Amino acid sequence: MLTRPHPEATAASGLFNLIRQYAIWLVLVTVLLASVLLSLLAGYPQLSLADLYLSLVSDAQSLQQSIQKPIQQLVLTELRFPRLIAGLLTGAAMGCAGFLLQRLSQNPLTSPSTLGVTQGSALALVLVFILGIEMSPVMRFSAALVGALFAGGLLLVLMLANRQRNDTSTLILLGALMASFFAALTTSMLLLEQHAINAIRFWLSGSLAFVPAELLPVLALICLSCFAVSYLMLPGVNLVTTGEAKASSLGISPLRVYLVVLVLILLLTGASVAVTGPILFTGLVVPHLARLLVGVKASAHLSASLLLGAIMMTLADGLTRWVAPETSASPSIPMAIIGAPWFMWLVYQRYRT
Repeated sequence: MLTRPHPEATAASGLFNLIRQYAIWLVLVTVLLASVLLSLLAGYPQLSLADLYLSLVSDAQSLQQSIQKPIQQLVLTELRFPRLIAGLLTGAAMGCAGFLLQRLSQNPLTSPSTLGVTQGSALALVLVFILGIEMSPVMRFSAALVGALFAGGLLLVLMLANRQRNDTSTLILLGALMASFFAALTTSMLLLEQHAINAIRFWLSGSLAFVPAELLPVLALICLSCFAVSYLMLPGVNLVTTGEAKASSLGISPLRVYLVVLVLILLLTGASVAVTGPILFTGLVVPHLARLLVGVKASAHLSASLLLGAIMMTLADGLTRWVAPETSASPSIPMAIIGAPWFMWLVYQRYRT
């Protein structure tokens, strides 16, 4: 005989879950603030909280009187703040792109890098640079978006070809082959043009160093717009994942959902690669970790992916500059150290059953 749970036990369980959710969000926001401080203070020259405080609240005259080394103010305003903004936006962008891909494909192994979109953007930018075309902000974003569009077109064909069979394993395999092909083309072009390697070495390794300030307004516009549209698309994405026939019966066009989501992924990935270069695994690890923390509810999952993406990018950048302050170490190094084993573990967990 089935017995109903005691009302007090149900209420206590609900209260515990509510407190747990609030605690998780509080921890995420706290870690984000800590990573922001680390990103601003770490590196060479190393700055103090007093330097940061004076740069934020003092006027120019009192600032010159209070800080013994004026270069500290220049480092904050010209280097650290643009680097921080770029890290927050690109990290959140890759987290959002990975969330959309994994949500729509229902496969935790999908991400812009594992399906070749990141590598397609990088290939297009390298090609433009080798051809000697002036790399203005407009050209930089345009080339990255064209490369992402080309890779995304192939990805859309693969997604539509496999949606009836629900065979995401084939999608992952073909995406990995496409990523390897684009990476091989990029390497081949750089070997043929040796002068290009040194000129774009930092960008190719995936770096937040030397981020052009003129790129940030365009990056912010693209990212914030895509974040807003992503929230608006959540009901349609949820319906499509429960079944295309059900979505169609409720007036939702599955093909339109696929197209809009793919455009969002391409814009977010292309804009990120244009600014920071190809930083891999962020879009893979972040959505999966967010799902473990806040569950599968779409709005909470997306919000956590945005926060965790920003945290991981700024934290990785800050840690590399804290460990090696006099070098231009790339945040892609800790991301690869975390992401590669994570990817292998996901593959093992998925195909063990």
